[in-house]
Amino acid sequence: HAQLIDLLPEGRISPHRDNFKLFGEFTAGLNLLSSAVLRFRLWDASAATAERPEVINALLRPRTLYVMHDVMRWEYTHEVLDAAGTREAWPASEGSGIRSTGRPRSGGAGE
Repeated sequence: HAQLIDLLPEGRISPHRDNFKLFGEFTAGLNLLSSAVLRFRLWDASAATAERPEVINALLRPRTLYVMHDVMRWEYTHEVLDAAGTREAWPASEGSGIRSTGRPRSGGAGE
């Protein structure tokens, strides 16, 4: 199963997990024309740890292929930010790569 999505600069894809019956164990995407931030958000935010942060932002440059499997496929939702969200999440001066945001939750009483 394949989808082609052409987003305007103000367009975005809301947080979701793709359906297993339609997409199977792996989900892949190809970013073609402009940079965008692909944001992963832990499905169960209370399970966040230093090794499994609540939010991970990945900068997708043009011609970037990405594949989601295992933890990233099932334990995180994914979304594509609009142009304004991309600029906010990833200022041009910060280069390329992947980074996590948010803090691990301690899970202590009173939280």
